[in-house]
Amino acid sequence: MPAKMNKMNFRMVRVIGSGKYSIIYEYKNRKFALKRFFLSEHNAICRALHERKILTSLGLGNSTNPFITSLFFATGSWKTPSCICTLGSEYNLNDLVVSVGLLREEDARFYLSEIICGLEYIHKKNIVHRDIKLKNILLSETGHAIITDFDLAHNLLGGGVMKSVIFAGTLDYMAPEIANRVVVTKKADIWSLGALVAHLVSPKFRKNAENIREKLDQAIRGTYEISNAASLSAELMELINACLKYDYDARPDVENLKTFAFFNSTDWLKVAACQMEPPFKTNQLTFSHIKNFSVDPSHINVLMTAFQPNKPILESKSGMYRTSKLHFVPKNIENLEKYGYTDERIQRLFENFNFVSPLYKRASIVEN
Repeated sequence: MPAKMNKMNFRMVRVIGSGKYSIIYEYKNRKFALKRFFLSEHNAICRALHERKILTSLGLGNSTNPFITSLFFATGSWKTPSCICTLGSEYNLNDLVVSVGLLREEDARFYLSEIICGLEYIHKKNIVHRDIKLKNILLSETGHAIITDFDLAHNLLGGGVMKSVIFAGTLDYMAPEIANRVVVTKKADIWSLGALVAHLVSPKFRKNAENIREKLDQAIRGTYEISNAASLSAELMELINACLKYDYDARPDVENLKTFAFFNSTDWLKVAACQMEPPFKTNQLTFSHIKNFSVDPSHINVLMTAFQPNKPILESKSGMYRTSKLHFVPKNIENLEKYGYTDERIQRLFENFNFVSPLYKRASIVEN
């Protein structure tokens, strides 16, 4: 069984990421990250259970993929549910673009090829990620791409194509059939990949939206405008336009993306084996999203939040490390009661949360 979620078994050294309902901690002297879920409202409960289920499905079998986050084990009581996963660096692709500017096509090709290999693995498991974007592509310490954040993913197994769609994703990357709540297929990830390519190489993917309603309308209509299209190669524009076809049936499968002329020089066997040299090292990057934190991510008060019930508020626009005092997101009792989430029900839902991957032994992960 997984180790009990306590200070003796888990020693954090810093926070490397923060989501709406979770905090990512780096685990001491190990190549693993601990994703702690904070169950403040009903959506947090649903996402924690769902991501654990998706990550478990991705880990079934005798192989892993270097370009997706792997779940080694899930642990913790219903008060401290956590997933121990692949450790990335503190940087993601958005941090890379902020640090170095728009990418040259050859550099974009490197990251795209690794993401395609990761997506190919995900789609073979009949899973749709539904939120492919720059911020959800971590960089490993050596600079390789890692697809992460599967809390919005959808498993097609059993139900085939889902006809009743729950609106989910990021509007700038959202496929029109998702925005219109029509259907979920693997082709939604292809659209998102096309949007990701555009964000890597172009200063503008769409016209500036004045409000969220206008942004939603752009997603619904599937409009886009690559502002520097004239300066991009015909091969790259062919790839982008193919991914961003409004008709999802007309978009290529992830396997077919490899056949596009843009990838003629790509050695896919070397890519799949993670043998290509990254164009950037993480020590070259000058910006990290954790610079938006208002507290030091390695401060003891921050690290202890892994064992506390409420999620700390780390992000701030006021600057970096201005205080050691933490503020927390309170539990939304009204929301939980509205959806019938009593403590007893939550405890029952998390009874089977614990999980150990067959590919990894507990002794290789947890220090006693």
